[in-house]
Amino acid sequence: MRPSRAGRGRRAGPELRAALALNVDLNGFDNVTIVSSALGDRAGTLPLFAQDAVVEGFQNEGTASLWAGHERGRLVAEVSVETLDALARRLGLARVDLIKIDVEGGERAVIGGGRETLRRFAPMMLVELSDENFRTCGYTTADLLADLHHIGYEAFLIEADGRERPIGPATALPRVCNALCRPVSSKT
Repeated sequence: MRPSRAGRGRRAGPELRAALALNVDLNGFDNVTIVSSALGDRAGTLPLFAQDAVVEGFQNEGTASLWAGHERGRLVAEVSVETLDALARRLGLARVDLIKIDVEGGERAVIGGGRETLRRFAPMMLVELSDENFRTCGYTTADLLADLHHIGYEAFLIEADGRERPIGPATALPRVCNALCRPVSSKT
């Protein structure tokens, strides 16, 4: 894990967290728990980087990352990081059906920190695939697909007509796409 850089940033996204809480309240959602931490493969504190062109406040391009690079060079905050497994235990989750992972290159770390949860609940996952983001973080789409296969998941690209196309090592993919990942034993 990279060393903590405490004191160089501010708490991540208090404005966005407040906006999310307001949205949850206005919509009467009673099944939402807002968690103020990032997910990774180990607990700690890491810097959060954003694009240099993104201003402070409510503008959120959805491209902040725990990894600098690929247009993300501005340190905006220090964030608490926990594993998916620790979060599931802390929240006392009895059921997990679906996990969406879109963390600008940190997908492999989230999955690595969630192996127990993935084995226990065997949820379907929607995982963003972006070789550009993955390379910034030191791995490739092929590495992530191998990790998924190793823990018993298969990945599919959802076509425009709704059909699933298996994703393999030689599959041509769009620059950025979402993969439907499900346990091999799961039926469609």
